[in-house]
Amino acid sequence: MGKSKRNRVKSRAENPTGLPSIRDIERNESELGDGGNDHMSKHECAIQAVLEMLQSPNTENKVIGLQTLATVFDAPESVEDVMKHKVVKVAAPLLFDKSTVVRNAAAGALRNLSACGSYEICNLLVEQDVMTPLAALLQEYAAGWQPSENKLEEDKVDEVRDTFIQAVHLLWNL
Repeated sequence: MGKSKRNRVKSRAENPTGLPSIRDIERNESELGDGGNDHMSKHECAIQAVLEMLQSPNTENKVIGLQTLATVFDAPESVEDVMKHKVVKVAAPLLFDKSTVVRNAAAGALRNLSACGSYEICNLLVEQDVMTPLAALLQEYAAGWQPSENKLEEDKVDEVRDTFIQAVHLLWNL
């Protein structure tokens, strides 16, 4: 008769990305299962991650942190939590960063925070010293700013002009 091969026990293959799978994350969450407190800790973890990104020396991390701040924290409750953790004190000086990309992202993030919040949020923004770097940015850009007549290509954005517009809107909201 013929020969038969013995079945080998196959070990589970490792995830090539090195990140845990969704199934593993859900299993860990169900084992921990705190319910209401778990939501607050996730929110605080997100705020801490944004703070770490904003304090990074890497320009890309700063931009990612500012974009996260602009998009994730758009509900009034989450904006209040951001204000309690004083994220604005870290983000506001980025209005005067040497990179124009970071300046633009900072102006956009702070503008979104001021637009999402209430009158109290705008007061907290002023209390956390947004006006000093904002005034310095406006003073630098307003000195020689003229509206440009030439049109850019559709996929390109004039970052200096966009930053100036975002800063003016932020001032208007405050």
